[in-house]
Amino acid sequence: MWRLEIGGGFSSPVVAGGKLVYLDGREGKEVAHLVDAQTGKELWRAAFGDLYEDEWGPGPRSTPIMDGDRVYVQSCKGEFRCLNLADGKEIWRTSFEKDFGVRFLGSQANEGTASRRGNNGSGVVDGDRIFLPIGSTEGASLVCFEKRSGKLLWKSQEDEAAYASLMAATLAGVRQVVYFSAEALMGIEATSGKLLWRVPLRTEAKRHAATPIILGDSVIVNSHTFGLVCIKVGKEGDGLKTSEAWVNKEMKMNISTPVLLGHFLYS
Repeated sequence: MWRLEIGGGFSSPVVAGGKLVYLDGREGKEVAHLVDAQTGKELWRAAFGDLYEDEWGPGPRSTPIMDGDRVYVQSCKGEFRCLNLADGKEIWRTSFEKDFGVRFLGSQANEGTASRRGNNGSGVVDGDRIFLPIGSTEGASLVCFEKRSGKLLWKSQEDEAAYASLMAATLAGVRQVVYFSAEALMGIEATSGKLLWRVPLRTEAKRHAATPIILGDSVIVNSHTFGLVCIKVGKEGDGLKTSEAWVNKEMKMNISTPVLLGHFLYS
């Protein structure tokens, strides 16, 4: 029906309301594009960060988020923008480095966290909030903003960010953000930023890349180091507790996330 030649990148396109948003790298910048999904006609483009390139190639790596009349985009180096979906103009911004002290080192970094291979993990919108895996070790590993104004609502934890995207879910009756950092899998209360539960999980080179899978009150994640693991979240007094429901050490998936359909995982 149509085709476009685009620049480098590893970001997935998203479609909503007949519009398609994709990110690519061109002319030294990471760029967001809005096109008509039926015709491929470009409606606008907006640069939102300096282009990052390593031995794996150039271009953005996180997936944009379309939400109503806005689109949220994130660069490899941690420049985050809320754009007007109608014209691509910036509404608000935050910088992981300037605002939260997270230095992007690129290939100079020794371990495979987001500071080395790029801020690949996507944030998540939940109600009036948007949560971002910023990865500051100074109390702002996970950060919550008011999605329309960009007002900082809370910040939590001290883990480095890896490459995993966030999930919002209700587990054991509590609304929370499920965060797979470079150090652990955890649940953070959506309204306050309070740590609800935490399971240490460490992968060689800290390269957690899989999106957490929600199955009832359980969370499933995978890694080339520990395989596929299912963590059950339950109530304990006024708080929450976790237990390991099962583990499959042979399913050593490094980057891709399994697909959940019913009670089956396709990997």
